[in-house]
Amino acid sequence: MSLHVIVPGLWTVQRGHRLLESIEADIRHALPSVTVFTHLESLIDPASWDDTSLDRTETPPLESPAKYPQQSSDGDAPLLKK
Repeated sequence: MSLHVIVPGLWTVQRGHRLLESIEADIRHALPSVTVFTHLESLIDPASWDDTSLDRTETPPLESPAKYPQQSSDGDAPLLKK
């Protein structure tokens, strides 16, 4: 899981880091098998908003299974385009 956390620009790095450690611990407690990557962003830095789409992916709409390729005979799952 990748998470960008935007905090007030006047926060110290230490304060932001403490918040991220707390968020990561809460996520790991709720979802033990998840690896968490956090990235601290400043609310007052316009560049903080430039990368908001980096980690986002669209979930494909639910469709009939017949529209997806069948698994190949050698057991490899088909690759689906995002």
